[in-house]
Amino acid sequence: MITRAPTNFTTQFPELGTGPIDVGPYRDPDYFEREKAAIFARTWLVAGRDSQIPNPGDYFVRDVPTFDLSLIFVRGKDGQIRGFFNACRHRGNHLCVESSGNLRAFTCKFHGWSYNLHGELAGVPDEESFFDLNKSQLNLIPVSTDMWQGFIFFNLESEPD
Repeated sequence: MITRAPTNFTTQFPELGTGPIDVGPYRDPDYFEREKAAIFARTWLVAGRDSQIPNPGDYFVRDVPTFDLSLIFVRGKDGQIRGFFNACRHRGNHLCVESSGNLRAFTCKFHGWSYNLHGELAGVPDEESFFDLNKSQLNLIPVSTDMWQGFIFFNLESEPD
């Protein structure tokens, strides 16, 4: 039988030292903001499961308190799952206030702007009152979305790795 001398983590890795570590980064709000920007804003995060939105027009809202934002995930008529920021391009109000449901279009409850399931601006009440309105530039802001093993992932980078 081979016997080994007990190994101690601190003797195996002496460069780590044995003293207390600085806990400042765990409580420093500025450090947390830098971490959010450097790590979490660039990472694929789980939004939910594709089984939550099985039919065209099904959607769910995912609030992301770390970034103080709200996202919508919807299954389009083409079966594709898309993600958008839950904000009307007119005044920034939430389009979806219910946490989930089924709809044919997203309609802002404030001024009635509506968007199709692809996020395109489809209707503006009293459109002629808006001078130089270019509807093609006012679509919902998409969020990068991908699927893996039935999980819906999102990434806040416009062109993630």
